[in-house]
This record gives sequence, C-alpha cells and structure tokens, in this order.
Amino acid sequence: VINPKAVTTSELFGYVAKKSGEWKDGLASSIIRNCTTLSPREHAWVVFDDDIDTEWIESMNSAMDDNKVLTLASNDRIQLTRNIVLMFEVSHLLYTTPATVSRAGILYISSTDIGWL
Repeated sequence: VINPKAVTTSELFGYVAKKSGEWKDGLASSIIRNCTTLSPREHAWVVFDDDIDTEWIESMNSAMDDNKVLTLASNDRIQLTRNIVLMFEVSHLLYTTPATVSRAGILYISSTDIGWL
C-alpha cells in the first residue's frame, strides 16, 4: 500500500541522483519493478491509498492503459505483467482527468453500505 501524497513525485517514481548521475527508483517504480519478477501464478496488488491528483497520476496513465507500461523519467519502461493489479482507493475524483477516468474501472461504495464508517 502506497500513499502517493506522503512523498514527492520524484520519491514516488524515481530521480537522477545529482552527484552520481545514476537513476534511483522511487517507491512505486521499485515496488512495481519487483512485482514483475513474480511467477505468473503469483498475483500482486499495488494499492495507492489517497486521492488522485494530477501531480502523480499522469505518470501512471501508460501503466493503466492497454499497453500496461510504466514509463519513467529515465526513459526506462517497466512492462506490467498480467498478474499485477493497480488499485486506487480514493474518497473523490475531483482532480482526476478524463484520461485517467477512462483508463480505470470505478467502483463506488457508499459509506452507508460499508456499515462501519
């Protein structure tokens, strides 16, 4: 489970280290890259738990479309396998673009239906 607003976009997807010039994976890119090494029989759910905003979600659009490729600022491309599921747990879609909404399956569950909120 990742809270994308608890870190910067660079910390989430990666950055080039100033001193060494080397690429450093971020939290999400590292987790997704590790998930691609699972056997086809193992399943991984990568959960982003906070509201979607354009600061970080635009980087996820290519991973959410039919190509299922996460493209990083380093031009590295991580091909998501069939056994990786991206899930976004949000309270609203106020800042979500049509491009993101069109790539996501959306399930709305009312707090009254849950019973414990």
